[in-house]
Amino acid sequence: MERLTEPWAPDNCSLCGSNKNLTGEHKIKASLLRRLFGQEAMVIGRFDGADRPRHAQGPKSRAFHFKNNASLCKDCNGAITQPADRAFERFHLLALDHFESGDDPDKVFQHAEFSVNSSEYLDLFRYFAKILACHIAEDCGPRLTPLTQFARGLSNHNIVLLHIKYDETYVHVSTEFGINSYAAHDGLQALLNKSGKRVRGFQSSLTIGPICYTFWIKFGCLVGLHMRLAHPAFWRLCLAAPRQMPDGS
Repeated sequence: MERLTEPWAPDNCSLCGSNKNLTGEHKIKASLLRRLFGQEAMVIGRFDGADRPRHAQGPKSRAFHFKNNASLCKDCNGAITQPADRAFERFHLLALDHFESGDDPDKVFQHAEFSVNSSEYLDLFRYFAKILACHIAEDCGPRLTPLTQFARGLSNHNIVLLHIKYDETYVHVSTEFGINSYAAHDGLQALLNKSGKRVRGFQSSLTIGPICYTFWIKFGCLVGLHMRLAHPAFWRLCLAAPRQMPDGS
């Protein structure tokens, strides 16, 4: 029987666990950063008044990579997940077209190629599964088999949920500072139940230009119990830096 989780290791691929030919993975796709910023100077930081932004050399800068403890092997970062990368890029460009026409960006799902459970639809969600798995690994969390198997195309059971909206921070920086080239990510957030004592899922978000993608997974009590017993250090980290479940479950 396949294990539900595999423990994190600093020199293992965040998707398959291989320790060979490890490579870095971008938190935000370099091709979309290149399209968004062009030749403009780029800075990276929290922009919260406390963190001093620093210059990034370009879209391929290591500043945009996950930390080394969230590496991918050459195969997972190449042929295995390239269809997912390309599906997300195609989806985003279509979403941008809808946004610029005054339509809701999630109307892209009305396009035949992104209809529910089509190959492009599944590849789009595989992209978010890969990014979420890397966020978990960056915080030394385990590989969740249902998530990583889906990300690698070994399963068509999509456990990733997605919400697309207009990013309010983009509105602020574009109106306040006249900045139209903007991208961001939200790191990893643990989703807790009402009592704050049980981890029920994980969430992150990604903003490119005006469009924000929030993506998350939810799981039941048995999975949560397994993670608490099998990965106690990561579990304690989740309880210390939580975000309550949107539905309070």
